[in-house]
Amino acid sequence: MPIWRIAVNNMSFSLANIAPQSPRNNRYIWRNIESATRYLTQQYGEVYSITGVAFTGKTTKQLADRVLVPSHFFKAVYIPAINQAGVYYAPNDESERIEVISVDELSTRIGIDVLPVLDAKTKTQAFDLPLKAGESSELPDEPTEEPAWMLFVWAILEWVIVQLQA
Repeated sequence: MPIWRIAVNNMSFSLANIAPQSPRNNRYIWRNIESATRYLTQQYGEVYSITGVAFTGKTTKQLADRVLVPSHFFKAVYIPAINQAGVYYAPNDESERIEVISVDELSTRIGIDVLPVLDAKTKTQAFDLPLKAGESSELPDEPTEEPAWMLFVWAILEWVIVQLQA
Protein backbone atom coordinates (compact mmCIF):
# COMPACT_ATOMS: atom_id res chain seq x y z
CA MET A 1 0.00 0.00 0.00
CA PRO A 2 1.43 3.41 -0.94
CA ILE A 3 2.52 5.62 1.95
CA TRP A 4 0.10 8.41 0.93
CA ARG A 5 -2.87 6.02 1.24
CA ILE A 6 -1.81 5.01 4.75
CA ALA A 7 -1.54 8.69 5.72
CA VAL A 8 -5.02 9.45 4.33
CA ASN A 9 -6.51 6.49 6.22
CA ASN A 10 -4.90 7.66 9.45
CA MET A 11 -6.15 11.22 8.97
CA SER A 12 -9.74 10.06 8.44
CA PHE A 13 -9.85 7.76 11.48
CA SER A 14 -11.94 9.15 14.32
CA LEU A 15 -13.51 7.95 17.54
CA ALA A 16 -16.12 10.71 17.42
CA ASN A 17 -19.00 8.30 16.76
CA ILE A 18 -18.12 5.76 19.46
CA ALA A 19 -19.94 5.45 22.78
CA PRO A 20 -19.90 2.69 25.42
CA GLN A 21 -22.92 0.47 24.80
CA SER A 22 -24.44 -2.37 26.79
CA PRO A 23 -23.63 -5.70 25.08
CA ARG A 24 -27.28 -6.86 24.93
CA ASN A 25 -28.39 -3.47 23.66
CA ASN A 26 -25.79 -3.67 20.90
CA ARG A 27 -26.44 -7.29 19.94
CA TYR A 28 -30.22 -7.25 19.94
CA ILE A 29 -31.89 -3.83 20.14
CA TRP A 30 -29.45 -1.81 18.07
CA ARG A 31 -28.95 -4.55 15.50
CA ASN A 32 -32.74 -4.69 14.97
CA ILE A 33 -32.98 -0.90 14.75
CA GLU A 34 -30.26 -0.77 12.08
CA SER A 35 -31.92 -3.58 10.14
CA ALA A 36 -35.35 -1.90 10.35
CA THR A 37 -33.89 1.42 9.18
CA ARG A 38 -32.31 -0.28 6.14
CA TYR A 39 -35.68 -1.90 5.44
CA LEU A 40 -37.41 1.51 5.57
CA THR A 41 -34.84 2.82 3.07
CA GLN A 42 -35.63 -0.06 0.71
CA GLN A 43 -39.36 0.51 1.17
CA TYR A 44 -39.45 4.32 0.79
CA GLY A 45 -36.26 5.04 -1.17
CA GLU A 46 -35.04 8.00 0.85
CA VAL A 47 -34.74 8.04 4.64
CA TYR A 48 -32.84 10.43 6.88
CA SER A 49 -31.61 9.25 10.25
CA ILE A 50 -29.84 10.93 13.13
CA THR A 51 -28.23 8.71 15.72
CA GLY A 52 -27.15 9.93 19.11
CA VAL A 53 -26.81 9.42 22.83
CA ALA A 54 -28.63 10.87 25.81
CA PHE A 55 -27.47 11.55 29.33
CA THR A 56 -30.56 11.59 31.53
CA GLY A 57 -30.85 11.25 35.28
CA LYS A 58 -28.97 12.84 38.13
CA THR A 59 -25.73 10.89 37.75
CA THR A 60 -23.65 9.90 34.76
CA LYS A 61 -21.52 6.76 34.79
CA GLN A 62 -17.90 6.98 33.70
CA LEU A 63 -15.36 4.43 32.53
CA ALA A 64 -11.87 4.90 33.97
CA ASP A 65 -13.01 8.29 35.31
CA ARG A 66 -12.76 9.63 31.75
CA VAL A 67 -15.34 8.24 29.31
CA LEU A 68 -18.97 9.15 29.90
CA VAL A 69 -21.49 6.32 29.50
CA PRO A 70 -24.79 7.43 27.95
CA SER A 71 -28.02 6.46 29.67
CA HIS A 72 -29.86 6.05 26.34
CA PHE A 73 -29.29 5.72 22.59
CA PHE A 74 -31.65 7.11 19.98
CA LYS A 75 -32.16 7.03 16.24
CA ALA A 76 -34.49 9.66 14.78
CA VAL A 77 -35.88 8.64 11.38
CA TYR A 78 -37.54 10.93 8.83
CA ILE A 79 -39.20 9.59 5.67
CA PRO A 80 -39.75 12.41 3.14
CA ALA A 81 -42.02 10.36 0.82
CA ILE A 82 -44.72 10.22 3.52
CA ASN A 83 -43.59 13.22 5.59
CA GLN A 84 -43.43 11.07 8.72
CA ALA A 85 -40.87 10.84 11.52
CA GLY A 86 -40.30 8.76 14.61
CA VAL A 87 -37.55 8.02 17.09
CA TYR A 88 -36.22 4.76 18.45
CA TYR A 89 -35.25 5.42 22.08
CA ALA A 90 -33.56 2.69 24.11
CA PRO A 91 -31.93 2.62 27.54
CA ASN A 92 -28.26 1.67 27.53
CA ASP A 93 -28.75 -1.40 29.70
CA GLU A 94 -29.43 -5.13 29.50
CA SER A 95 -33.25 -4.80 29.57
CA GLU A 96 -33.81 -4.99 25.77
CA ARG A 97 -36.47 -2.27 26.16
CA ILE A 98 -37.19 0.19 23.37
CA GLU A 99 -39.68 2.96 22.82
CA VAL A 100 -40.87 4.58 19.62
CA ILE A 101 -41.48 8.24 20.41
CA SER A 102 -42.07 11.48 18.52
CA VAL A 103 -39.35 13.96 17.60
CA ASP A 104 -40.97 16.42 20.04
CA GLU A 105 -40.81 13.86 22.84
CA LEU A 106 -37.11 13.29 22.13
CA SER A 107 -36.55 17.06 22.28
CA THR A 108 -38.27 17.17 25.66
CA ARG A 109 -36.14 14.32 27.01
CA ILE A 110 -32.71 15.43 25.76
CA GLY A 111 -33.13 19.16 25.24
CA ILE A 112 -32.11 19.10 21.56
CA ASP A 113 -34.28 19.35 18.44
CA VAL A 114 -32.52 16.88 16.14
CA LEU A 115 -34.79 17.64 13.16
CA PRO A 116 -35.37 21.40 13.38
CA VAL A 117 -36.62 21.86 9.80
CA LEU A 118 -39.64 19.56 10.17
CA ASP A 119 -43.10 21.06 10.56
CA ALA A 120 -44.78 20.93 13.98
CA LYS A 121 -47.35 18.29 12.97
CA THR A 122 -44.65 15.87 11.78
CA LYS A 123 -42.68 16.39 14.98
CA THR A 124 -45.61 15.77 17.32
CA GLN A 125 -46.83 12.53 15.74
CA ALA A 126 -44.61 9.48 16.18
CA PHE A 127 -44.52 7.34 13.05
CA ASP A 128 -45.05 3.67 13.97
CA LEU A 129 -41.49 2.56 13.21
CA PRO A 130 -40.95 -1.18 12.76
CA LEU A 131 -38.93 -2.92 15.45
CA LYS A 132 -37.54 -5.40 12.93
CA ALA A 133 -37.06 -5.35 9.17
CA GLY A 134 -40.27 -6.25 7.41
CA GLU A 135 -42.49 -6.26 10.48
CA SER A 136 -43.66 -4.16 13.40
CA SER A 137 -44.10 -6.83 16.04
CA GLU A 138 -42.64 -7.06 19.52
CA LEU A 139 -39.07 -8.19 20.14
CA PRO A 140 -38.63 -11.88 20.90
CA ASP A 141 -38.81 -12.86 24.56
CA GLU A 142 -35.60 -14.81 24.19
CA PRO A 143 -32.38 -13.73 22.47
CA THR A 144 -31.80 -15.11 18.99
CA GLU A 145 -28.12 -15.81 19.67
CA GLU A 146 -26.48 -18.04 22.22
CA PRO A 147 -24.82 -16.23 25.14
CA ALA A 148 -21.06 -15.85 24.72
CA TRP A 149 -20.27 -18.13 27.66
CA MET A 150 -22.27 -20.96 26.06
CA LEU A 151 -20.36 -20.58 22.79
CA PHE A 152 -17.10 -20.70 24.73
CA VAL A 153 -18.12 -23.85 26.64
CA TRP A 154 -19.29 -25.47 23.39
CA ALA A 155 -15.93 -24.74 21.72
CA ILE A 156 -14.07 -26.32 24.66
CA LEU A 157 -16.29 -29.42 24.49
CA GLU A 158 -15.66 -29.78 20.76
CA TRP A 159 -11.92 -29.48 21.36
CA VAL A 160 -12.02 -32.13 24.13
CA ILE A 161 -13.93 -34.53 21.85
CA VAL A 162 -11.39 -34.07 19.06
CA GLN A 163 -8.54 -34.68 21.53
CA LEU A 164 -10.17 -37.86 22.83
CA GLN A 165 -10.70 -39.15 19.30
CA ALA A 166 -7.02 -38.62 18.39
